[in-house]
Amino acid sequence: MGRYLDMLRNERPDKATGRIPNENYAREILQLFSVGLYRMHPDGSLMIDSTGQPIPTYGQEEIIGFAHAFTGWTYHQADVGGLKPTNWSPASNWLQPMKEVPARHDIGTKRILNNVVLPGLPKITTSAGATIALNPATSYNSIANIRDDDEFQNLPMQEMNATHDSIFNNPNLGPFLCSQLIQRLVTSTPSRAYIYRVSQVFADNGSGVRGDLKAVIKAILLDYEARSPNVLNQQGFGKQKEPVIRVTNIARAFPTSVPVNMTYVQNNGFITFTTPTPHLFVSGSPITVDFSSTVSGATSPATSGSYAVTTSNTSPANSNTVFSVRPKEVPNGTYKQSGNICTVTMANSHGLSNGAQVYVLFPSGTSISKLYTITYVSSSIFTITVDNSATITTAQNINIVRHTGGYSMTANSPLVSLITSTNHHMSTGDQVSIAFAPISGQTTAPTAGLYTVTVLDDRQFTIENAGAATFTSSRTGSIVMSPAVPVLNFSGSATLGYSSFSMGDTDTDLGQTAMRSPTVFNFYMPDYQFPGTLASNGLITPEFQLSSDTNVIRQSNFIYEGILKPSTTNTIFSSFRSGSGAIGLDFRSWIGTRPSGSGAWTDNANLVTLVDELSVLLTANQLSAQAKQIIITFVSNTANISYTNGSATDAQKINRLRGIIHLITTSPDFTIQR
Repeated sequence: MGRYLDMLRNERPDKATGRIPNENYAREILQLFSVGLYRMHPDGSLMIDSTGQPIPTYGQEEIIGFAHAFTGWTYHQADVGGLKPTNWSPASNWLQPMKEVPARHDIGTKRILNNVVLPGLPKITTSAGATIALNPATSYNSIANIRDDDEFQNLPMQEMNATHDSIFNNPNLGPFLCSQLIQRLVTSTPSRAYIYRVSQVFADNGSGVRGDLKAVIKAILLDYEARSPNVLNQQGFGKQKEPVIRVTNIARAFPTSVPVNMTYVQNNGFITFTTPTPHLFVSGSPITVDFSSTVSGATSPATSGSYAVTTSNTSPANSNTVFSVRPKEVPNGTYKQSGNICTVTMANSHGLSNGAQVYVLFPSGTSISKLYTITYVSSSIFTITVDNSATITTAQNINIVRHTGGYSMTANSPLVSLITSTNHHMSTGDQVSIAFAPISGQTTAPTAGLYTVTVLDDRQFTIENAGAATFTSSRTGSIVMSPAVPVLNFSGSATLGYSSFSMGDTDTDLGQTAMRSPTVFNFYMPDYQFPGTLASNGLITPEFQLSSDTNVIRQSNFIYEGILKPSTTNTIFSSFRSGSGAIGLDFRSWIGTRPSGSGAWTDNANLVTLVDELSVLLTANQLSAQAKQIIITFVSNTANISYTNGSATDAQKINRLRGIIHLITTSPDFTIQR
């Protein structure tokens, strides 16, 4: 926060240069995070002066005072010889608290809240009993008997504590904080009585302790207005769930299974897994795999990460315990041959330049698998010259072995350090063909060729004599490489996961991205009122600030794709980001036989109970009777969703279930928390 709001390296004033302390953090900590702009009664209502105007909690003098008190702090660093450090520009440290540098802190007087004045440090008394008057305009960084004095050393922390104590004990803090906590947890427009009751707990938890947040949260959630059915049905009670919370609610309702231990065998172009129980995947299902570091037949395991499944399954009810994925470093394609010229067409970009060498993995019994020099045709097509002559006009499957990564080197050194994006499976002494590309602004790079490696770990190695010694400045860039004799067949153990939890930027899809508020004001203002009926009735609706016409449609589409992708017909696993496995949803509990009763959960006779159960799971049973009937009527109509009652296929069950979940999660009863 110090870096975000300009407290980091905020320095004492200097009249000679015109420097004044930055006031950003001082304003925000008061306005946004603690006491607000205007004085409040304990119920959150504004105090009014004799002219009918609200009374400010603080003014410009207080802002100046806080800003000066917040001077002298930089990145964390160790004390030196028992004294606070003097280095004003240490290396960035994001893991430990900022550190005070006393010589950069203002020692003058400072006005803070409620007309309290911090005296600063007008004088110090030396160990010999002498009194030395101090001047706030003077730097004492080089005057040892002042710089090293305990009072001088301790002043920044003393004033930091004093400013925070003044905030903590300000009467505004209770109602300001409690009203916003109620908004986030229960209802956007809490009553004055509700705020008052919680503020009283903040002031005294019953044992004379102020600011006991555990007691405050308990008071909020157990209050009459948070739990009474009478309040539940009042107009204006509740809050809109912000979009990220809606997605989180869905993910928590249908969590994917715990990681599954399995074994694998890599054989050239595929990694084949065996699971202890049916895996229930169909081809194209996204998964994540964490490979063990212990393997047979290789120097390192396969590369952990996200993969797409290949399997013979056509239905999730299949008992298959085997599926495959394509190794990240072995992309696939096809080839045709005319004479001894093979034209290779890759499924995706090959990433190779003209004249580069790549290991081509031909099917058994055809051309020799080895390193070939390519002739570039396009981003996905290249040709090679093989030893045998043949005519092949029907495209045949083929693979290449190709790693991408980066390189770096220091000036006048023959050593090049390289790192690959996938496990390279090489041992020291192996040879690899490498093509180098310089970064923007550099016109030269190491020479492409065949090099002998010294392996550091699964992804890092070094080479020598690549022309690097001729460079008089450091070099970095990207590489495409192919081992001369790649390791392609090995086995080991792995852990199967169902979610990558990689949502990325969702500003466009949801109107917000988790942990990335665009400003210190959050994604929305705490006192925002949506124009129209809500505002005219005095309702405060902060989350509605994200509810533009465009955002509402995009949010609905995002939820739709999370529930119905990657397929609407052949898998019980769905995931956000259009089925990419970002956050997986597991529906298997709801497509089997109803535990108490007969038939499948999704059969006509069980639909009412199914919708009731999902209403409890997703809306805390707040789905209205009217909404339930609309949903049941829609999904029962086989013109909307095909279903053979009593003997439905898995695909039919899944489609009907997803239809119900989609309609619930895009309903007002799900969107509004009550």
